[in-house]
Amino acid sequence: MKIMKKVMLALVLGSTALLAAEEVLAAWNNAAWELPHWRKFTQMDEFLEISGHVRISSRRSFEVDPDAEYEITGQFRTPGSQKDLTRVEFGFIPLDEDGVEIPAYAVLNANAPLCSLAADAKAGDKELRLKGVDKLRPGMNYLAFNAKADYSDLPNNEVVHAAKISPDGAEHKVTLKAPLKKDYASGTAVRLHTRGELWSGTSGKKAGKEWTTFSGKIKGINLTGRQYANNKWWPQTGRAKVFILIGSKQTIQFKDVTVKNLSADTEE
Repeated sequence: MKIMKKVMLALVLGSTALLAAEEVLAAWNNAAWELPHWRKFTQMDEFLEISGHVRISSRRSFEVDPDAEYEITGQFRTPGSQKDLTRVEFGFIPLDEDGVEIPAYAVLNANAPLCSLAADAKAGDKELRLKGVDKLRPGMNYLAFNAKADYSDLPNNEVVHAAKISPDGAEHKVTLKAPLKKDYASGTAVRLHTRGELWSGTSGKKAGKEWTTFSGKIKGINLTGRQYANNKWWPQTGRAKVFILIGSKQTIQFKDVTVKNLSADTEE
């Protein structure tokens, strides 16, 4: 009788553990995904298959609780007919509370010290001068104006794209891709930003010829916008979608893409 009671208790505890994770998003069929108009799935039966340089995203989003822990998971495979293994990027697209995507360049940076404008910049200008640039890092070609040392400006909505940043004496000369839309005074604080993704599932692992599971967990807020902090949400994330990105001349097969809230209490 005592043994039976122990067995029953173990079953109850096991059931409770299983109930402690809530599925908040599942994208298992073709209707669950948004594709660029020039791409189509080439297989849609037991799994999905897509080729070419493409980034696809889930149609649905889910509400994010930054204090909860979420797990993203999916199964991926390189087709047997393809010589090289497919490199997969898999993770989240952070959205604000209104469901608008938060651009990576509005958040991500290398935690470099702030620099500033060395001269007034006027609306319509395409050339700027910066002073106090600590170090130019690859990909840091976005300028976030009115940046704050405590990162409280993130996500920054005053970001411009630089075509070129190059040393010029004690300063740096910046050539913009598009003219400024507003005036900025000399001394305005600037932070150098970059692009990227929230690679919570994988930031570029290769899928084998057999089904490979990619997964990752995320919790909390990346308050400083530090690059590659893929286990934390970007500031002001209110909702999120899932994305999959693959390179050109490659094909990926995938299935069972799911997001679970591991902190959810679904017990009755």
